[in-house]
Amino acid sequence: AAGYSTGMKWQGSKTRWVGIAVAAFFAVLAPCFADGRVVDVSRAGDAAYLDGLGISGEGNRIVLRDEGITYTLTGTNTNLSIAAGASLGVELGGVDVQSSGDFAALDLAGHAVEVSLLAGTSNRLAGCGLGAGLQVGTGAFLILAGEGELTAVGGGAGIGGARGTNCGNIWIKGGTVTATGGRGSAGIGDGRRNPPAVLPVPKGLRAPSRRIAISGGTITAKG
Repeated sequence: AAGYSTGMKWQGSKTRWVGIAVAAFFAVLAPCFADGRVVDVSRAGDAAYLDGLGISGEGNRIVLRDEGITYTLTGTNTNLSIAAGASLGVELGGVDVQSSGDFAALDLAGHAVEVSLLAGTSNRLAGCGLGAGLQVGTGAFLILAGEGELTAVGGGAGIGGARGTNCGNIWIKGGTVTATGGRGSAGIGDGRRNPPAVLPVPKGLRAPSRRIAISGGTITAKG
C-alpha cells in the first residue's frame, strides 16, 4: 500500500499533514451548498423518485446531477454505485452502500464535493472490484467533515483512487473515519504503490505541494 497513508492514525484536533500546506487551497475551493434533498438509496430503482430529486439513472448506477445542491443520503443498498455529476454537497445520514462490478460506492468523478458526516450517524461505503469506497480520482477535490462515523472499504483505496490509479486532493477535517484499501492500495490515498504527484487545479487556485491533509477527527487508515 502507499506508505504515506497505510497504518497511520490521527487523533482529536492535532494537525498532522500527509502533504504540505493544502488548507488554504481547500478553504478557497469549499462551496456553500443549499436546497438540501434527502435521498433514500433503497429506492434507487424508482426512476420517477430519483428524477424528482435531481438524480439521473436507476438501478445500480445513479448520478447526483444538480450543481450546488446538498444531497442527504440515507438507507441501505447492497448493489449501488453513486457518482457526482457536478460540484455539490453530500451528507451521509446513516447510509450503507455496497457497489458491484468494479465501481466505487461513492465516486466524486472529477468534481469538487464536500461530504459531511451527520452527528450521531454511522455510515459505510464499500467499493467492489477495482473501485474505492469513497473514490477521489485525478482532478477530484474532497472535503470530508462532520461529527459522524464513516467506514470506507475499497478494492482500490478506502478513500482515494481506484485500484491502479492516483488519487485527487483530499482534506479531512473531522469525523470518526476508518478507511481500508484493497491489495496494493492505500487506506487513504492512491490505488497503487506510487508517491503523490502534483495535479492541475482550476484557474485562479493555488496548487498544493501535496494532495492529502488531515486537520481533525479520529482517522484510521489501513492498506
